[in-house]
Amino acid sequence: MTRSSSPSGLPTPPVSHAQPERDPISADCHGLLALFRGPLAEVRFPGVDLRVLAAAADAVRSAQLEVETLEVALDEARARTGERLAELVALAARGLAYARVFASEDAELAACLDTIGDFGRSAPHSSSIGTPRRRGRTRKDEGTEPLLPVERTPQLVAE
Repeated sequence: MTRSSSPSGLPTPPVSHAQPERDPISADCHGLLALFRGPLAEVRFPGVDLRVLAAAADAVRSAQLEVETLEVALDEARARTGERLAELVALAARGLAYARVFASEDAELAACLDTIGDFGRSAPHSSSIGTPRRRGRTRKDEGTEPLLPVERTPQLVAE
């Protein structure tokens, strides 16, 4: 078994018959491969036979292994980014505290420092990095006026 690097410089999975965690090959392709391993094993169509199909399936599995390897690396990089961000926020909060003490005699500088938020509360959490924002329409309030006039049918009153 040998290990190589991909064009991106990241390690690729070892050359072996390892299976990816998620099988990217559809049930239909598996079914066709089974037919070419069984009743169609000796049949060769132009450009399509068991050898060609199996090689294509192996290439797909290899690509999926590379995707899974890169996903692990991406998750690790996101975790490192979150850790570094937490370190930055802690340093910035400390620097802001020092600067406020330093600026206690300088009203202009103190006013500038007051425009800077509280790093401890306003910094994004590391778990939110890379997390997509919630999408969709906001819920309609009861007190909201409709955009178009609502026609009301007159109620019939019994006399």
